[in-house]
Amino acid sequence: MKRIGLAVIAALALSISTAAQADQLRSGVYALRSVPGAQLDYRKLYLAVDNGHITGFFDNPSTAPAANHPDRDPTCRFLLKSTSVARNEVDFATQFGGAQGQPISVSSNAKGVWSVRVHGDLPNCDVPTISTGDALTCRSSDLI
Repeated sequence: MKRIGLAVIAALALSISTAAQADQLRSGVYALRSVPGAQLDYRKLYLAVDNGHITGFFDNPSTAPAANHPDRDPTCRFLLKSTSVARNEVDFATQFGGAQGQPISVSSNAKGVWSVRVHGDLPNCDVPTISTGDALTCRSSDLI
């Protein structure tokens, strides 16, 4: 009986710890959704969290031009580095190959869903494929 009680206490402590951190970004591979229920599998945000600093890489390797921009390269890839980290909001500087882009912010709501805000033009993105309002999702199997 004592072992069962200890197991229940350990499980409760683990669930409380996990719930307390649900509104923090973790290292992993995040997919982006533009509308609930729709996911473009090729758009990924790779993030590494280390002692309060977050670095990452946005990747949209699609090479098929959009119907509304047939003469523009849709590939969009750039690096991110956190400039401000709060419990439920992170601001990132963007750059690629020495070219600086405008910042991106992500913030979580009460349910732990992360929402993207793009503050201007992004580097190495002729046709941006990450937009304000996109939602980040990360399956537990994609956490690092």
